[in-house]
Amino acid sequence: MERRKRRNFTQEFKAEAVRLVREGSKSLFRVARDLNLTDSTLRNWVRKADRGDDHQSAGDSRRPQRLYTYHKAVKVPDIREEWDESHNYRWYITLPLRRPGAELAVLMMNPSWTDPGRCDRTVWNVQTFVCNSPSLQDVGSITIVNLFAFRDVSSKALAGGRASGLVGAENDRWLEAVFRRAARVIIACGKVPGPQAGVMAYLDRMRAVRALLDQCGQQARCVAETRDGYPLHARRWLEEQYRKSQMPQYSWAACTKGTEQSGVSDGSVVDDSSTGSDLSTRKRVSGGR
Repeated sequence: MERRKRRNFTQEFKAEAVRLVREGSKSLFRVARDLNLTDSTLRNWVRKADRGDDHQSAGDSRRPQRLYTYHKAVKVPDIREEWDESHNYRWYITLPLRRPGAELAVLMMNPSWTDPGRCDRTVWNVQTFVCNSPSLQDVGSITIVNLFAFRDVSSKALAGGRASGLVGAENDRWLEAVFRRAARVIIACGKVPGPQAGVMAYLDRMRAVRALLDQCGQQARCVAETRDGYPLHARRWLEEQYRKSQMPQYSWAACTKGTEQSGVSDGSVVDDSSTGSDLSTRKRVSGGR
């Protein structure tokens, strides 16, 4: 029997294959068939690109410069994440802690480079902050969800009218499930720089998620608010002035300002004077469930 020759692929070919999968118009299986690849080979390329193993050859220059091991308080073998079939959209990742307690939901802008093996700096900040914050000692697991479930989101893409495609068809369903079971929701998505059209698309998405939080009976909180009313991004949580934050209720001021600029009414601003009640008064969970 003639032995099958090993095929060699250029980095350009791999990058184009990954781009076609991330584009989302075809499933991973369809792209693999069209390119005469096995689905396992193509899936490995996508995963390597997601982790940044192929540097910029996978078509994404926004990979992190460094990945980190998890905090010692995280039960790494029990980390869970949920993706769509094409591996373009991640719905959530849950980090169980080595202590019993409630589930904390953290809302980011889009999925980071974190996976069950390593975490990026932003997620490192989140877990370190939660493990050391006096206000969050009754948290037993951290579930990170996103405004946009697509891995690579930029202000340019938002400005180009692609916001709906970046959200993910099932993202709101997963957000609702997490919001309903979490004891508290902290918003940590920061501000989107760039074209005004991108900022407005971002604020529109923020308002949609605010309505979903209201529907689930959640009052979103933040570590702090920026001067222009955005929730402080998680990459700044470990700065000295924020380490003892009492998690004030988020005022949604940026969303209100954005609505005023666009000439659309968005109702009243939520009072941000409350510091919130103990998580133990809400639903308790063990191991992130």
